[in-house]
Amino acid sequence: MPISSLQRRISNKARLGGKPKVDKAFVKEKILKRKGKIEAEKDIIAKGNMVAGKTLVVGHGASGEKLSDDVKLKVNGGISCKDINIQYEFLRVGMDYDQSGGTKVMMMLDGGTRPKTTFGSSLESCCMIAPHNGTLEFISFRSEEVAGLTSISFHKASDGTEVPSDTATVSVSATLSADDTTTKFAFTSSNTFSAGDVLGFTVTPNNDINDCVFVIALKYDTTT
Repeated sequence: MPISSLQRRISNKARLGGKPKVDKAFVKEKILKRKGKIEAEKDIIAKGNMVAGKTLVVGHGASGEKLSDDVKLKVNGGISCKDINIQYEFLRVGMDYDQSGGTKVMMMLDGGTRPKTTFGSSLESCCMIAPHNGTLEFISFRSEEVAGLTSISFHKASDGTEVPSDTATVSVSATLSADDTTTKFAFTSSNTFSAGDVLGFTVTPNNDINDCVFVIALKYDTTT
């Protein structure tokens, strides 16, 4: 094989797509392509591009066995990964429901425990600005009392509107027959938002649930 400034070296033994083992420097001009596996017990050095169509595993063999405790991936340029720009945020909310059953209340994002019954005049306590484009993934809920039929809702407002409408963008409902038990409300449609949107969240239980806690899971695309 011709030697050029683009050098890929596999130290010690290696298998290249089922080819015989190589116990010397491996050199390939331009791009090294193999449909099978490339395994190295020590170093793989690439001065050009190294492209993995599926998974690039460092420090483990083809069968998953651990090769070394001292394995490093050194990159002088950039690393591109499909999901590297995805980030999750989890918001904790706790409150005393303090309402008659069937009353919709806003989740307090400012740490307050006495909920509001409308987003109007409650921007600073019940709403947040979306830092990126993203989705509401789920809201987990747990209450001191049996909630019965419960609706948890997502609300949003774009630029030009002060607060979200009290009418939900999307709601998810479930009948909760036990107290002190966590239920996850998954949002799978109409759950997107854009950077700069104002977001709010509400709960409407059939019964007075007294003390309750929530976790709101938001997924962001940090490139936006």
